[in-house]
Amino acid sequence: MSRYKVDAIDAQHYAVIVGWDNPIQTFFAQVWDLTQEEKEDEACVFWVGAHAGSVPTVTALAQAISAYAVLPVDMATQLERDQVESEPPTPLQQWVRSRLTGPARASSHG
Repeated sequence: MSRYKVDAIDAQHYAVIVGWDNPIQTFFAQVWDLTQEEKEDEACVFWVGAHAGSVPTVTALAQAISAYAVLPVDMATQLERDQVESEPPTPLQQWVRSRLTGPARASSHG
C-alpha cells in the first residue's frame, strides 16, 4: 500500500491523501477537513477507493479528487508505478477481500 499527501486547492481547509491499496486492488483518496480536528468522526469529508477495484486508474482518481486537488504529473506517475510494481494480493488478502465484498465481486476482481 502506498500513501502520499497531495497539495489541496484550499490547503488552509483541506488535507488530501492518495495512494494505491494493493490488497483490494484500487487507488484511493481521502480528504480531511482541517477545521474539524476535534471532531475526528466528521473530519474525513471525502473518501473514494474503499471497495475492491472501485478506482482502477490514476485518471479516475484524478477526476474523483478534482474538487479538492490537482494530481501532479509526477505523483500520477508514482501511483501508476506503485500499481504496476505491486505484488499480487496474497491468498490471505484475497480471502479477506472475498469476505468483505462477497464471493461474486471477489471472483470478478481476483
